[in-house]
Amino acid sequence: MREAAQSVRMLPPGPRGVPILGVLPALRRNPTAVFMSAARRYGDVVYLKIGSRRGFLITNPADVRHVLQANARNYHKSPLYAKLRMSLGNGLLTSEDEFWLRQRRIAQPAFHRERIAALASVMADAARDTAARWQSIALRGEPADVAEEMMRLTRTVVLRALLGADLGPFATNIDHAWTIINQRIGESFWSLGFTDWLPTSKYRQFQAARAVLRGAVDHVISQRRRRPSDSADLLSMLLSARDEETGEAMTDEQLRVEVTTFLLAGQETTSLALTWTWYLLSQHPRVQRRLEEQVDAVLNGRPPEYTDLVNLPYTRMVIDEAMRLYPPAWGFSRQALADDELGGFHLPRGWLAFVIPYVLHRLPAFWQDPEAFDPERFLPERSADRPKFVYLPFGAGPRQCIGNQFAMIEAQLIVATLAQRYRLHLVPQHRVEPWALITLRPRFGMPSASHASPPRSGSRHCSAPSTLPWSSAGTRTCSSTGSSRGDASSMPAASACRLRRRVGPTGCSWGPAYSCTERSTTSRRPRTTFGRRPTHRRRRSLCATLSTRRQRTNRSRCSQAQS
Repeated sequence: MREAAQSVRMLPPGPRGVPILGVLPALRRNPTAVFMSAARRYGDVVYLKIGSRRGFLITNPADVRHVLQANARNYHKSPLYAKLRMSLGNGLLTSEDEFWLRQRRIAQPAFHRERIAALASVMADAARDTAARWQSIALRGEPADVAEEMMRLTRTVVLRALLGADLGPFATNIDHAWTIINQRIGESFWSLGFTDWLPTSKYRQFQAARAVLRGAVDHVISQRRRRPSDSADLLSMLLSARDEETGEAMTDEQLRVEVTTFLLAGQETTSLALTWTWYLLSQHPRVQRRLEEQVDAVLNGRPPEYTDLVNLPYTRMVIDEAMRLYPPAWGFSRQALADDELGGFHLPRGWLAFVIPYVLHRLPAFWQDPEAFDPERFLPERSADRPKFVYLPFGAGPRQCIGNQFAMIEAQLIVATLAQRYRLHLVPQHRVEPWALITLRPRFGMPSASHASPPRSGSRHCSAPSTLPWSSAGTRTCSSTGSSRGDASSMPAASACRLRRRVGPTGCSWGPAYSCTERSTTSRRPRTTFGRRPTHRRRRSLCATLSTRRQRTNRSRCSQAQS
């Protein structure tokens, strides 16, 4: 009895949950809310009972450093990763100890900074291809989903830069397949496992999605084997790797596992970081304006290159802040191999330590006004005293994401390239809710309202419509007579622009002004619409051409009416 009482006193405070299951039902409903509430109410170390599992939620940066770096040898990835391992295999993401170290050493040269700098042109080319494709989408008046567009773009970068291949016939199905896999594994994290493998319709969809993923990876590998390459990309390194003791190459299954890991991890986290970045920019015009001004000032209309990134610090700060609020890798856990101590509390062998970046990034002790979108909090003078282990978008310690530099360079080049030509305004009246699966996805897509952009500093341009679609809410009328107004990117979707008839003292006359009536539009699916940012010369030419044509046409109509 005395030992039992002593063990109770050794436990930190925490939510009671429900009998037997603890906080498991609440985690199934909303894991980020459970962790946030626990940290706010109980402090730096929180005891959690999750079904048959027990562990501590830690939010003190000293404890986080202890688990991830100082005493990392005492911790393995938790049993929750076993569910990921069953679907993706025992690769770099899920393996441990010597096998993990061997795979890491094989892949590491592909992510050296010099190598990544050489791949920057591949990233920039892919971003320019997307910008060119968006132009035709915009001219056709079609909406598009930002999450899907960013997934397609980052997948292209991974395939070109790391794997030197394409997905062939699987390109159209891979995203949907991965969404099904992501949802299935993410939801199974917080289950008892009794029903995970029952032959339900969801399970059959999951198996079909795995078959698509396996077929896509096999296509990539077979394509390279049919056409060997001398390039020093990641796939070449994996194919040429040999065991130090036996001299044997990777088995086909292990090669498939590693390619799957890099294909999915390489596109998923970066695409989500970009998706959340565009969403936050659409909601904060001041930040969007400053980003565009710096991009325009530094690049002066030319495509960005790797050497330009040092002169685009605000672009990096915007992405950093987006990953603070919505970290794609929103949480992870470690299992203690031996007894340990965290925050003055005894952590028994086999218990879990939960490290949740979504929570760490919102701690008021380290982040002023933590729910606000403020890229300037990453200015050197404001972040100098901030502990390292309260900002973990890519993890930390030996298991830090191997592709973190690759992802950041890719994200900066993509944002700078697309921000030169487009503003993204999202369809209104849709709820934005983070969906904590394996990664942090937007549950209902990316809804937003169209924003009328103020004029760019030092420029005169007309607010004439550019035939590009925009989603909008409400109805209002704007007119332009060539005065300095917002640019064409501020125009809404389904905007009906027409000459406005003015009646003068001599009868009917037609003025050069034209009105743009915005009709309220909504969509059942959260979609993003595109608006091209025309150059100043194109804007002036557009306004002059439209005005001249309208005046000629309407003078003719007026003369015919008078006769």
